[in-house]
Amino acid sequence: MSSLQRWLTGGVWLASIAASVVTAGDNRWFHAITAAALVGATLALVWRWGAVGRPWWALAALASLAGGGVLSFRWFSASAACTARTPDGHPVVIGTEFTERGRKYHLENPSDDNNAILEALAGIGPEAAWTRPSIDRCRLLLLATGTSWVPLFGAALICATGLLAPAAAISSKRSGKKRVFISYSHADAGTATEVREYLRRSGFDVIFDAESMAAGGNIKDFIANSVREADAVVSIVSTRNLLSAWVSLETAASFEREQWQQSKVFVPCTLTSDFLLPDFRLRCTNEIDARLREIENLLPQYAGQKLDSTDLDQEKNRLYDLRNNLGKVLARLKDSLSLDLREETLHQNLKRLVESLK
Repeated sequence: MSSLQRWLTGGVWLASIAASVVTAGDNRWFHAITAAALVGATLALVWRWGAVGRPWWALAALASLAGGGVLSFRWFSASAACTARTPDGHPVVIGTEFTERGRKYHLENPSDDNNAILEALAGIGPEAAWTRPSIDRCRLLLLATGTSWVPLFGAALICATGLLAPAAAISSKRSGKKRVFISYSHADAGTATEVREYLRRSGFDVIFDAESMAAGGNIKDFIANSVREADAVVSIVSTRNLLSAWVSLETAASFEREQWQQSKVFVPCTLTSDFLLPDFRLRCTNEIDARLREIENLLPQYAGQKLDSTDLDQEKNRLYDLRNNLGKVLARLKDSLSLDLREETLHQNLKRLVESLK
């Protein structure tokens, strides 16, 4: 889910609760809790299944909208038939069937509406004019429809945010298999492809950017969706991989998810042991700093030609993220049992990889 979707869904959730409380005559806490639960469940579905595809979210939004429309019409019609107001404007639930006393009063005063009948009771209570079973039915109908139509409209809005899902959403659907996201540098694509094919032959559903990412998709959103959707992340570690700002983002996102979801698995597979050397982080940091200096040197030239520096700023931010995350990534790699995927041990450790993912 993108940042925009998070803000929208959170806002809709709070607005739905507030609207349910405002429209509720009685049982405000019950209405608020029901709205929070229903809209919250929809929000959770958007978070968990945000990449299922726009047609499904459009269908869910239309179904929720239609349901909310039907129930709101039912609620308004029930409110008209099942409530009367005291002279001071306070709504009171009445019934739809008269008692003997109520029928007699209505025959004698046919022009009086429900409000006038309630006022004529002079505080005796609606049970004097309307039967208790019909009052109970009205109360139940108002409760059922009043706690549903507002959150259903909220659910429709949240489902509509699924239509804002980036084009980078994962193209493959849930198949019942464990889903594995392979994080790698494109310079290591040969090894990554071998890992992908082996995992697929072993019965896993693999997310692989070259085929899972839609053309023109946003890379950052693709990474977020992939890490969220995957049951496991396999990171192919090399010096090139560790110096990739995008791979660093994937790894950091995997760590964050792993902390919140104990079922999430992160498996590092190495193509080098350089990261174990004491000065490795310093060498990487020097290279990152050199790339940052190149960008800083380009900024005055951009300004001189009145060019927007958005592309340079984004690259600079990614490099700063890489610089800041590198220590955490290296520490985690050193604390983990990594599988060596260099040519001489590749096939042996691919079997171990499959065992660790089961």
